[in-house]
Amino acid sequence: MPTRSDIIAELFEALPQVEDFPLDTQQLWDAFNKATKAKDIKLRKLSQSKKDAEDKGPKQVSGYNLFMQHFYETRQTIPEETSDKKKFLMQMLKEQWSVVKQNPEEHATWEHKATALNESNGFFKKVVLPKKLKPPSYASRIRSWNEQVEIMMTLDDPEQIAAHKAHMKELFPEGKPVKPEKKQKDDELC
Repeated sequence: MPTRSDIIAELFEALPQVEDFPLDTQQLWDAFNKATKAKDIKLRKLSQSKKDAEDKGPKQVSGYNLFMQHFYETRQTIPEETSDKKKFLMQMLKEQWSVVKQNPEEHATWEHKATALNESNGFFKKVVLPKKLKPPSYASRIRSWNEQVEIMMTLDDPEQIAAHKAHMKELFPEGKPVKPEKKQKDDELC
């Protein structure tokens, strides 16, 4: 079935062949493109053909994309009595993909295939750096200090007390938590 673009192209090629037709093919295309840009004329542009889209190069794919491609290449025949073949195929694809997702090894295999293909086409996964951890707040450090002191108060054995004091020295090298100085704003520095 010819597309809208095919029909318009065929028409623009045929019209100049009509005797006494005043425009050539290029003039028709120019008028068409001008009309699509005019706001008062309701005429949509031609869709980009699949061939033009393929010329832009490869696209990034997922494991699901590769699985779907494999599914359509290797699918079984559709039963004759099936009324809606597209719906039937989509249901089969959905069921098979859900089986793949439930099997972590098979799912990982499809994702690794996609990653390898993407990397060979120049697409690389973004590296997400872990967020810097904020230092604990003064209030949480005080709570932790108090908890450690309470633990030490329950100890009877001098060796355990000495070991716990050493542990507290590691946690709080400055001794008891020191309240941090308030940050100065830029305008206060001047």
